[in-house]
Amino acid sequence: MPLLFAILISAVVVCIVSYSLFTYESGNAPDTTPPLPRRDMVRALCWGVGAFCWATLTLPLGFFPFLWRPRGKAPTSRPGVVLIHGLYHTPGAWIIFAPALAMAGLGRSHALGYNSFGTRSFEDIATRLIAQVHAILDDTPRIALVGHSMGGLFIRRLLADPRIARATVAAVTLGAPHHGSKMAALAFCSTVGRQLLPVSPLFPALAARPEAVAVHKLNIVSPADDMVLPNASSAMTGEGWTTWHTPPMSHVALLYHPAVIRQTAAFLKKHVP
Repeated sequence: MPLLFAILISAVVVCIVSYSLFTYESGNAPDTTPPLPRRDMVRALCWGVGAFCWATLTLPLGFFPFLWRPRGKAPTSRPGVVLIHGLYHTPGAWIIFAPALAMAGLGRSHALGYNSFGTRSFEDIATRLIAQVHAILDDTPRIALVGHSMGGLFIRRLLADPRIARATVAAVTLGAPHHGSKMAALAFCSTVGRQLLPVSPLFPALAARPEAVAVHKLNIVSPADDMVLPNASSAMTGEGWTTWHTPPMSHVALLYHPAVIRQTAAFLKKHVP
């Protein structure tokens, strides 16, 4: 019980801080972070507290690889779904998402993990993820990609790899800081976290890589995202990209909200051959 109480207090503090920064940003730059009605802010804050608590409780599950091993024989008619979590998280992020996609009739899920603490750079982690996806493609020739937060940036990096781009039928990014986030200034003990600052050379480098124009890509964005500031940094345009705006919810809530899961499943099923 003391542990649960500590997690709840931590969640409340984190969300109050993040939404205070959101309010400050929307007050000073309403063109890039539009202000929200008070009711929507309260709803997003509540979602944020609940999602933070759930994420904290399920995060340790990501340290047990056997829990995330794909089950059953690899299907021949349905692409596998590759899931990539965000900064400071683990494959435990997908504890609700992965089963929901399976119940929707999609292929079996592959939840990839990486360590975002320490001195590893974005490219260091991306190189390892590319190798993991290549290993998946040895058994599953077609895949779909889903990434939350920084995981969405890794999806763009993966799609710059010719083999992965040819094998991918669709991709979805959830709350990805496509142009960086000022919140990265608070990314302690993480080189890759600091690379998410808007002034980072990471983003021109990503933009310069080949674009997988043949892949259908959905960018899911919340108008109350408290971790991507300014909110306009979530925007993604270009050939093959479409955008869906969620109801007001926090950054972490994108992993658990039923509407987000339904929209992701519907998009993937629409474009899965």
